[in-house]
Amino acid sequence: MEKKATFGNADLAKKMATRFGTNQDTVQVEMRYAKEVQTFLRKIEKAHKKAADSKLVFG
Repeated sequence: MEKKATFGNADLAKKMATRFGTNQDTVQVEMRYAKEVQTFLRKIEKAHKKAADSKLVFG
């Protein structure tokens, strides 16, 4: 089954459809800073794994 976008306000949806139409165009964008974001996420994952294996106890 195909997913379709829905609106909580039917009147707003009708006004938008009359203004912008009902056709959908595909938009492609190039993600900036993807390498830096991936590096940061890997560091976080590594820290989480280290913390999970830690034997350090407080209290």
